[in-house]
Amino acid sequence: MKAAPETQIMLFQMEKRAELLGQEAEQLIYVMLPQKAVDLQEILKSNKYFQQSFIQQLQQQLNEKLLPKTSDTIDMNPIIDFYSEPLPQIYEFEDFVRENIREILKITEQIKAWITVCDASEDQLQYLSDIVTALTQTDDIGNQLIQRILSFHSTRQRLFNKLTKRKLFDVAKTLVQHDIGQVTEIQNGFGELYNQLIIGYDVTIKNFERYRRIPGVKGFEGMY
Repeated sequence: MKAAPETQIMLFQMEKRAELLGQEAEQLIYVMLPQKAVDLQEILKSNKYFQQSFIQQLQQQLNEKLLPKTSDTIDMNPIIDFYSEPLPQIYEFEDFVRENIREILKITEQIKAWITVCDASEDQLQYLSDIVTALTQTDDIGNQLIQRILSFHSTRQRLFNKLTKRKLFDVAKTLVQHDIGQVTEIQNGFGELYNQLIIGYDVTIKNFERYRRIPGVKGFEGMY
């Protein structure tokens, strides 16, 4: 029995939608995901925020107010003013890292969204499930890094409030150590994110190829 014209139109639209989603997923998996891994590799290798000189420059600037003075009396007010906010470079560094994490999350979430609409067989589901697991692990590291940036500022504010209240030189030194430690932790976390992204890509491409090789699946016809 021939389907009604309305049903035929709906089926045609669904097929086109599936085809479009499939093309987008293929672009994400074969082009955008590996390209982002290459981008992160280049960032870790040559970007100014991930060079030792960046940390050294921050240390020099932050420690400047803590250098011994000729006078025996230390005026804490200029010190408090100086440390009222993190250095602009730290804000810029955090924004740079956050933007790269958002780009990664956008790619991984789109791939996982495609998987949720796949009409996969039981055999295929295992491969797709492995992809979701690997990409979720990548997402988790990225989100943890963003959370670390947020928690840094709340902890720093508590330290600064303590400095303002007590006006102790040692508290100022602790604040400096906290700022430097934050940058170092983000650098290390970004490297960890890169490593997991490489793992996630490897798992994704291998399982995606296995998914496509299953008999009866040609390209993206397994969708819907």
